Amino acid sequence: MVFMSSIFTSRITVVRLRNIFIIAARSCTCLLLFAAMRQASCAEAPANMPSHTFRIVGLFAEDRVVDLKAVFEQAETLRDIRLVSIDFERAEAVFVFDATVAFPQATEQQVVEQFDQRLRQATRGTFGIRPQCTIARDKLEHVEIGVVGLDCRGCSYAAYLAICDLVGVEQATASFKQGLVTAWIDPMRIDREKLEEALQEKNVELATP
Repeated sequence: MVFMSSIFTSRITVVRLRNIFIIAARSCTCLLLFAAMRQASCAEAPANMPSHTFRIVGLFAEDRVVDLKAVFEQAETLRDIRLVSIDFERAEAVFVFDATVAFPQATEQQVVEQFDQRLRQATRGTFGIRPQCTIARDKLEHVEIGVVGLDCRGCSYAAYLAICDLVGVEQATASFKQGLVTAWIDPMRIDREKLEEALQEKNVELATP
């Protein structure tokens, strides 16, 4: 009986130790996770680091927001530049970086040019940056053009490229799901007709009115 009692007591002790180990392991995991979250939180908002807002070239659809975030999480050549937020509605993003470190001895214009070059190199030309639009939003004209035949992201990107670099186009989108190309334009420099001509030159078929 004493022997059986000892075995029973030992089993209880083993179970208790196992439970204690599990609780301790969970506690350590929680502490490590909390520490990592604090570290990440601190990294997202470096002290005394200036923020910079730029227009994003290549942000032609909402799902491209995820692509842009992934670039700044993975690209080694962009480690000294932190992406803070993305405004898809205006195709803009806020970044935090020390220009003297990321772009030493560069002028303000050269910072834009070098940042654009680095981002294009990291994304094989699918993303880039430009300075913020200096024209008030209410002074721009919003144009929507129905298109057909855009059955994938690649087709949408091609339609976007057909108009995004035109003088007077401040922002553009292209959606194969909606069959729609949109643009915010400076009406003093470009109009709907020129947008449609540019799309047709790239063999984008316009929808019948």
